[in-house]
Amino acid sequence: MHELSLAIPISEYVLQESQGRNVEEIVLDVGMLSGIVPDALDLALQVVLQGTCAEEARITYEWQDGEGQCRFCNTRFPMKDVLDVCPCCGQMGAKILSGTQIRLTGLRFSPRRDTSQGEKPSTPMASNNPLQG
Repeated sequence: MHELSLAIPISEYVLQESQGRNVEEIVLDVGMLSGIVPDALDLALQVVLQGTCAEEARITYEWQDGEGQCRFCNTRFPMKDVLDVCPCCGQMGAKILSGTQIRLTGLRFSPRRDTSQGEKPSTPMASNNPLQG
């Protein structure tokens, strides 16, 4: 279950960015060819976030198709599975060009009771995000 090895840096980054605010939602951009099993990642995140300000956060997956290139006829085509065949020549074993990523792209926080600091409840991911490519 490689999802646990992904959940740990996700949780560390979420907790760092939350600055103690309650996290309502964690948004992940995931490639269809990444091999991520959502239920397994949800469980791993539930375990590592237990007892934190993000323990009740909803995990939202934004799925992105992959892209492959046929090794026989060089046709580029969208892929949803690593076993997809080339639509032109029917061969398997395409070179994967994209769709293996997982990126933390958004966090939504509960509004603070004291809004005098002027913070927004949502935060785009900073460039020091360990999951950004």
